[in-house]
Amino acid sequence: MRTAEKILFGIALIGLLFKIQHWPFASVVLILSLSALVILYSQLATRWFGDPTRQDQLIWFSRLSGIGLGIVVLGMLFTIQQWPNGKLFLLIGAMVCAVSAVLSLVLRKDRPELAAYFRGILWRVSIFGGLGALLLYGQGLKNEARPLEQESGTVDVVQPPTERADRVVYFALNIDIHDMDDVRKRRR
Repeated sequence: MRTAEKILFGIALIGLLFKIQHWPFASVVLILSLSALVILYSQLATRWFGDPTRQDQLIWFSRLSGIGLGIVVLGMLFTIQQWPNGKLFLLIGAMVCAVSAVLSLVLRKDRPELAAYFRGILWRVSIFGGLGALLLYGQGLKNEARPLEQESGTVDVVQPPTERADRVVYFALNIDIHDMDDVRKRRR
């Protein structure tokens, strides 16, 4: 990875840390750094991946890998910000990164003089494609219903988030949980 990539990725990690802590301007830092990475990968891929000259690369493969990396980084941004279609971008980007990884392994054998070029792209698509797949499939794990043990010792399935929040509020206010149904009926 080049220095600009490392700096932008570090700033994105700082923005993510700020977002987790709910600090001000976290979204701005995250949006600017990840958008810069998207532009860097998707638009400047042919100038960025060829090292040291543009002749030391396959132009079509640089463009394919750059577009895949740009889409997966854009999907990360959309997913972290909880904007719509984030999972779609992650899915498409992770698939393009997987195709780029396989192609880099296959083409590396045909052109041994470009081994450093293919190794650099393989590292990038592996890291960002893996992070994209983790974000894509890791969110399904937290949405599964888990058993919750009640006061009577029986196991019940967790209620939807609104009912859980009501239980927490009622518990904090020392309201009997059985009175919760009466309160809901009054709301309607």
